[in-house]
Amino acid sequence: MDAMNDGQVESSDNEDEETLTSQEVVSKLNETWLNEKFAPELLAPSSDIVDCVMQQIENLEENLELATKQGHISTKMPIHRMELERLRYILISYFRIRLAKIESNVWQILDEEPRRQRLMPNEKIFAEGFREALANALDSAALSKMPGSFSKLNPNTLINVGQPNLNSYVFVNVLEEQKGLAIPEPTRDNQDIVTLSAGSKHLLPYNCIRSQLSHGEVSLT
Repeated sequence: MDAMNDGQVESSDNEDEETLTSQEVVSKLNETWLNEKFAPELLAPSSDIVDCVMQQIENLEENLELATKQGHISTKMPIHRMELERLRYILISYFRIRLAKIESNVWQILDEEPRRQRLMPNEKIFAEGFREALANALDSAALSKMPGSFSKLNPNTLINVGQPNLNSYVFVNVLEEQKGLAIPEPTRDNQDIVTLSAGSKHLLPYNCIRSQLSHGEVSLT
């Protein structure tokens, strides 16, 4: 019994549908997790990859349970269980990272349509409930106790939530050669135009590779 089935998934991230093997899906999940972990902003979700891995986890759990019931004990089973726990950890960490970003920027994410579109359906429900609970808590703890017109202020306008720092530096793994990339000079008001070769690694401002990251031309590490 293999740790992962030889199933395939069709990725719709590109215009042309792409069929990935199980191991490629796991590799994509790891890349998606690290990108989300190190990016300062909420990224578009890789729903196809996440759904496929969740299905493969379910299949693997069923196969392990069936093998145990039937007495088909294999020396590989501990390895399969370790792989199962590794996949669970990556998925849970991925979801927690996204929820933490939503909590810290819930007003901007819900009020700005491009960011709102990056939410998964369940994340949208969570974000709307979290914002409502936060506004109600502010109202009951402070606004309702203020005199006169202050008690009628909109809680949404009183919460100053910081924007993610898109100029923060990130470690970048170049997947496809990048020509003519503009890199700002920290000590001067001009930019350097550089070419980054595939396979190279760099420490760059996130804003410089934001578009390339969304197109899968670079990854974060």
